[in-house]
Amino acid sequence: MKAVCILRLGICVLLLCSSFAANATHYLAGTITYRRLAQPSQYEVQVILYTDTTPGAVDEPVTTLNCLPNLEAGCAAAVKNGFTLRIPRQRFEQVGVAQCGALNLRKNYYTGVVTLPPNRWTLLVDNVNRRAGVLNINTSENSSGTISATLDNSTGLVNNSPEFVSTDVPVLNGTQYHQLTAKVAEADGDSVAYEFVTPMEGLTAQNCPRPSAGFVQPPHFRLNAITGLLETVPFTLMQGNYVMLIQANEFRRLNGTWTKIGSIQYDVIYTVRTDFSSNRNPRFTALQRGTSTLDFTRPIPINPGQTVDLTLTGTDPDAGQQLRFSSSTPLLYSALYPSVTFPSIQSVAASQARFTWQVPTSLPLGRYTFSVTVNDDSCPQNGREIRAITIEVTNRVITGSAAPRATLLTAYPTPFREQVQFTLEKPGTQLITVFDGLGRFVAQFTSRPDGTVQWQPTATLAPGLYVARTADGHQQFRLLRE
Repeated sequence: MKAVCILRLGICVLLLCSSFAANATHYLAGTITYRRLAQPSQYEVQVILYTDTTPGAVDEPVTTLNCLPNLEAGCAAAVKNGFTLRIPRQRFEQVGVAQCGALNLRKNYYTGVVTLPPNRWTLLVDNVNRRAGVLNINTSENSSGTISATLDNSTGLVNNSPEFVSTDVPVLNGTQYHQLTAKVAEADGDSVAYEFVTPMEGLTAQNCPRPSAGFVQPPHFRLNAITGLLETVPFTLMQGNYVMLIQANEFRRLNGTWTKIGSIQYDVIYTVRTDFSSNRNPRFTALQRGTSTLDFTRPIPINPGQTVDLTLTGTDPDAGQQLRFSSSTPLLYSALYPSVTFPSIQSVAASQARFTWQVPTSLPLGRYTFSVTVNDDSCPQNGREIRAITIEVTNRVITGSAAPRATLLTAYPTPFREQVQFTLEKPGTQLITVFDGLGRFVAQFTSRPDGTVQWQPTATLAPGLYVARTADGHQQFRLLRE
């Protein structure tokens, strides 16, 4: 009788575990970001989770954010002094993994507001049950995936987290070369370093997460710690699913010392397969501004009020395939600057697209990073390449063939001592900015309705060459003070 009970108990446990795995969320990828709000210590937190849409996968309209203070000092105290917040899903999108017409993933967006008083915070979300059959962790169907972001505001600083410009779910078509990006958008101008880290699992109300059991770093990708370039390296092909976790660490110079103030992660399951490996990936072959060829890894300068106009050229080694170009703007920018229109991309030829952006005069100076993608139209599995483009909005005088050509007009008198005046080409009020010979900001004012301008700098302004420029950059005036 006892043996029968044990057998029945074993069967019940097996059925229960099988049912739990079959009806899990089938978590595939995720990331957490945050942005500061006007109220002290208040942050808007956004969680993006990719989940499976296969039959039996459970929808999750709410997720739980765990906020643990000073986790480095010990798990027990952090759990005791931490708190949780239920965050509702705001929307979701049906997306595919580079497959023609196959919208087999759900991209979920969860948003909530949380108060984080000065401390060393770790924000975590635990996602029960990864996809079954992940090769580089043990029993993935019974393992959760814990993602995190950190914020060190213990000194009272305020911070917006970085945000990955692309959260693509990769599919590797055989052993050919693939180029993607892990680069982040950084709204505060902080420095960022990239690294692979070990995935975590098992966060509960009583326990902190632990390293995923049996995890082995997969051999397929190389990550550039400075640029965020994510590219494949030669590897021995073994088909299946793998998990990797990319962490972007954020540093700020405080009291003369570079200090880590935060981090975000992108935890993702990707697939390696051979059945579509005959389709070769398209590539970007050129990035141009006018007739100048640019480097994808270098920021492209533009002045406020001007338009950046870039030409992207791609190629596909497989004859007869059509290229499709797209771009993506980080959600952080839209949240910080809701009235701003960000770049658009349009195909202009079979192998070319234009990336354009009219930069508002009111946009804060700094670097703005976007992703651009070129896809082929192979079915059932697309090939693709993803790059990052960074636009640097600056008040420096931009010179060289890559900059828009401006009309150089006359100011009177030249040289001047106390006051100088000039007239715009057309009547109307325009914003005028004055820079010194090194491109540094000096003054800003508005022309009169008739287009005339008078500038009387302070007596402390040093003698030398200055440039006054309209907001659109089309008119410049040489100002020489003696």
